[in-house]
Amino acid sequence: MHFTLTALALSALASASRLPHVSRQSCAESSEFGDLIAVPSDLYAGAGFTVHADFTCAIQLGVTPVYIDYYVEDTKGGQLPILLDRREFHLDAPPPPADTFSAEIPIGPTYSAAANYVVTLYTTYGTNNTNNQTYYQVGTTSTPINITASS
Repeated sequence: MHFTLTALALSALASASRLPHVSRQSCAESSEFGDLIAVPSDLYAGAGFTVHADFTCAIQLGVTPVYIDYYVEDTKGGQLPILLDRREFHLDAPPPPADTFSAEIPIGPTYSAAANYVVTLYTTYGTNNTNNQTYYQVGTTSTPINITASS
């Protein structure tokens, strides 16, 4: 019995060592460029908030970010995008592979009640062509936020 439990434990350790850095989970296609949240999502000019992007599913779906850019955008097109942060992605971040930072809604732009605001993540990632040369593509995902209109 002792031999069987030892063999079972060694077998489990050997299996675990073959697992990739990212644990397997069921991933929706919408997670291809990362899963993004902004907390809190009800904001105003000068308000601070936290942005979190989880790339577990993106990596499982074959997208390993190189650069990640975050913008505040008006999906109705009434304003130019506002860059929140531009970052390099590091796969060696603590599991799950993620990026978290604090941001602030900039004071200066006029925010409109008619706008539809989102935080958009632009994920730049490398892809190899048939000659095994890397070229870069960009995919996006976004999460809604509400910015109280400027007076």
